[in-house]
Amino acid sequence: MNNSLEKEIERIEIPDELSDYSRKGVLQARKEMKKPFYTRKSILASAIIILLVASSLLSPTVTNVLADVPFLKQFFHNEPITLLIEKELKGQGYDIEEVEESSYPDKIMYVQVNGSEQDVQEVRQSIEAKTEEILLDEDYDAFSVVVEKYEEREFRMSEESEQYAKEAKQIMDAVSEKMKETDVNLLTMGVTHNQKDHKVEIAVPDTTKNVDELKQMMKEVVEPLGLGTFFYKVQLVNLKQQELEMKVTTIINTLHEGLRAKKEFHTKGMAYSFHPPPLQIVVKTTLDSKDPQADEVVERIESHVMEFFHTEEVEKILKDVPYELVIRSADQVQLNK
Repeated sequence: MNNSLEKEIERIEIPDELSDYSRKGVLQARKEMKKPFYTRKSILASAIIILLVASSLLSPTVTNVLADVPFLKQFFHNEPITLLIEKELKGQGYDIEEVEESSYPDKIMYVQVNGSEQDVQEVRQSIEAKTEEILLDEDYDAFSVVVEKYEEREFRMSEESEQYAKEAKQIMDAVSEKMKETDVNLLTMGVTHNQKDHKVEIAVPDTTKNVDELKQMMKEVVEPLGLGTFFYKVQLVNLKQQELEMKVTTIINTLHEGLRAKKEFHTKGMAYSFHPPPLQIVVKTTLDSKDPQADEVVERIESHVMEFFHTEEVEKILKDVPYELVIRSADQVQLNK
């Protein structure tokens, strides 16, 4: 799919300069924030992006719908599988610091245990066995388990990056205050501020008329701060379309989790794109296009996906959404014709 708006449903790769802190650094950040993966804020190198979300457009009924869909019911959780494992292990008396899923495309559950190396060694086998049991109970038969000692690592930004972050927050605060003086519904705001990029972007409903005035207003607020020359952008958002896309995204996220969890689907990840239409949903497999078993696996994936999409609840969401399912091999060949 040659589309710049294609969205990957997979783990974000961490830049090389942060490799020493990568997974365990993320674990520490999650410890501090105590939030699921998909709600974490990320700071990558010196590119500081701050988002201000004004409202949630996802109807709570969507998640309730997904919980009752046949095929994917066992993959739906009110919380990520990592937190489910963590709670169950802690409930069994183990001193667990964190459970972390490996970065894409690996399928490993890392269980971080507090204590000395000897302490961890004494409980490693039992924790591994119990974690595997939990995964199988939840139908995650494609994941392996690694139990390791938790080691806290402090992540420190460079002085330059810290300065950019402070300045980005200063910009965001100034623009936010100015926006309060208008009657415009600010949906999101982003500030990108580093050595190469200097941008201030806001998203507003597409019914907003004074776009040029908003750009000028941002400029008048930011320039006096003396932080450089910035690019200003106002994105117009169709709220009805955005709400639909968020509902569809929730469905695809659940589908992604279910396909990756099971060995039989040979799925390493997914991608999707709303623009241009139709909605294109790409299932990325580990299969080689010349694999004699590929046709059988593709048929199995298609069958389960269509069963899911044709349930009454999901059809209500997808009824006005033309879509195309693409199942792709590891060597980038479309397997379903």
